[in-house]
Amino acid sequence: RHPLSPRHGPSPPSMLASSSLRAASAALRTRAATCAVRLASTAELEEKVLAQYNTDGAMTFYKTVMGGGDGGIHYGIYKDPETEGVKEAAQNIVNFLGDLMELNVKPTNMMDLGSGHGSAAISNAARFGCNVTGFNLCPHQNELTEAVAHERGVGHLISTAVGNFDEGLPAEWTGKFDAVWSEEVLCHSREKAFVISEVSRCLSPGGVFAFTDIMAGEGATAEQVKTFTDRNATTTMARPSDYLKWTADAGLKYAAYVDLTDHLPTFFAHMIRQIDTHYEEMRAEGVKPEYMDNFRQSLSDRIPAAREGAFAWGAFVCVKATDTAKVSGAVTAAVRGTTAEVGAGISTTPISGST
Repeated sequence: RHPLSPRHGPSPPSMLASSSLRAASAALRTRAATCAVRLASTAELEEKVLAQYNTDGAMTFYKTVMGGGDGGIHYGIYKDPETEGVKEAAQNIVNFLGDLMELNVKPTNMMDLGSGHGSAAISNAARFGCNVTGFNLCPHQNELTEAVAHERGVGHLISTAVGNFDEGLPAEWTGKFDAVWSEEVLCHSREKAFVISEVSRCLSPGGVFAFTDIMAGEGATAEQVKTFTDRNATTTMARPSDYLKWTADAGLKYAAYVDLTDHLPTFFAHMIRQIDTHYEEMRAEGVKPEYMDNFRQSLSDRIPAAREGAFAWGAFVCVKATDTAKVSGAVTAAVRGTTAEVGAGISTTPISGST
């Protein structure tokens, strides 16, 4: 394990501050119990995430199907869906989230939480000239990130560390970063509220947490989101209102939430097109046909589910308060629908991720 792994060391609505950093995680476990299911252990979830992403075949698949040949493992937004594909859409969201972040801070030292293949880290290093540290579970992905960063002339700005954020971030990172970035990563966390509190600890006062994530719709059920959870290593899916509460609990002031859910069906459809177009090419590179077939079916099922409100997706920007007393009030964000138990998420256990 990498020496920086945690095992080697310890406008806008107002928000509700809390001194109990793990309260939402406890609520999550309570909700899971009511569904008569068991939360997977951190070790089980780590094993599933590594199986999903840290193989040559998986890296080829995601690079092709989500990144369009680039390294993006995240969804995207479209200016013109008739002329843009997954590669352009994935870069569009990186640019857009960067614009939102820059309204609050121009980063000099950024953490990319769950940096994957490093596409966003490399893009942000080139755009802002900032140092970017990728904290990521998959060693194979980290090696690729550093290699591509050197090829693109920003290798001196990029570093990576291996670790599981559900176990905490390195103790020596307290107050180290003026920006933390993350895209479609927190969905894999077992301890979302705790991870967000760790992000807050690692931010300097006034620092920004900018992230996107695939979420359950406010009124969705566990059954409705199975088209995602059956193919991804997850134990719970958060709702937008959950993230608004958890960030506030961690002392992060809400700056923006932009609902981008309407882009999901198009991106899912374009992922299917990538599978169909590059099927034989990916098979020649070792991606198993049944893997591609199962994923394709899952994407086909997600399109109507997304249109029916099963999923939410959006961009969040939160600023670490210089005075946590100012983070007060109730969660009243304008998100789609309402949720009876904000901060609990939707249980998707037993753990999935088999493709």
